[in-house]
Amino acid sequence: MPEYKWNLKGYSSKYGFYTGENLSRMEAERTLQLEPEPPKVSNLNDYIIQAQQQNNLRYLSFFLHHYEKMLNGRIYNFWCSDGNERYDPERFLDYKMACVVAVIERFLDYDPSIGADFTTYLYPFITDALLSCRMLEESWSVDSLDQYKKIRGIAWKYRTSGEHAQKTISEYAAEKNCKQETAAEYLKAAKGLRSRQSFYVSRQMKTARKPVKMSAETITGTTPKSSGMASKLKPFKKLLILSTIGNRLCWKNAMLSVCTAAE
Repeated sequence: MPEYKWNLKGYSSKYGFYTGENLSRMEAERTLQLEPEPPKVSNLNDYIIQAQQQNNLRYLSFFLHHYEKMLNGRIYNFWCSDGNERYDPERFLDYKMACVVAVIERFLDYDPSIGADFTTYLYPFITDALLSCRMLEESWSVDSLDQYKKIRGIAWKYRTSGEHAQKTISEYAAEKNCKQETAAEYLKAAKGLRSRQSFYVSRQMKTARKPVKMSAETITGTTPKSSGMASKLKPFKKLLILSTIGNRLCWKNAMLSVCTAAE
């Protein structure tokens, strides 16, 4: 973004990073916090408009400072709806930084004249970022995020139909305006995954804890139609970002430079 400057003179990371090997929960969840507190605005969108008008990404950092709590909630909700609640700070940070990249990319495309606040405009792109991270963790491979969404979507429909294959294929083909053969291939891929790890198992079958509100949108990346299913808690694989960086402290510093870059 050469036309923009990112001048955060006078600000620093509020919590910073410790030099130990293990990333703490506090570090992962307060990555974007600045000190001193950014100037208050009546609406978060004011930061985005100022950033665009002044070509200064310090206001985007101010936005991220306040948006972080909401972003943490999106990640938590996604994990719970996907049945992968086990907390790991590095995994959490990986997901968060994928979302921060989406924020920066969408900032460049955002036009306030469309009538929607930036947080509203951003919502589906954050969903895609979360799904992309989850796709990288799966013990299988697909050609694209779009294909991954379709497979998750038909898996959701299959589970909520009582695992009725032909009904699922017919309804999915009619809904998506595709051939039944195509729908059958997607279902075959979804069932192939379930042959190795359970997919969308009822939470009541897992635990007697109070259920977490879930939605089809967080499962499939589409508009919600039903709820109540989640996948079984299962191990996750490290994402590519952390697994390819041998020096964890180096990664921390690189991540900080995105959020607290000085002039």
